[in-house]
Amino acid sequence: MKVYLVRPLGNIPLAAEGEYGVAACDCPLCGVTPLRVQGTGKRPSADDRAYEADGIAVCCSQPVGLIRAEVSTLFGVREDRAVLVGRCRVY
Repeated sequence: MKVYLVRPLGNIPLAAEGEYGVAACDCPLCGVTPLRVQGTGKRPSADDRAYEADGIAVCCSQPVGLIRAEVSTLFGVREDRAVLVGRCRVY
């Protein structure tokens, strides 16, 4: 799984550290280094290949971008979830 903080200037990889991700940059709002980000509002992405959440800076509780977690999937995250909760798939 690859996890990124999506920002207008480009994607920044996030490393997992407990309940938040750590980016190798400073907070664009208050300047704290390193930037620790928590996600809120997990949802499937528009392309159905990843999960997304709004990224909130731990230091100042302000929005700093979009967290995107790209997972391995054959049929898309919505279909994978449906199969895991019991829906059968016929080939």
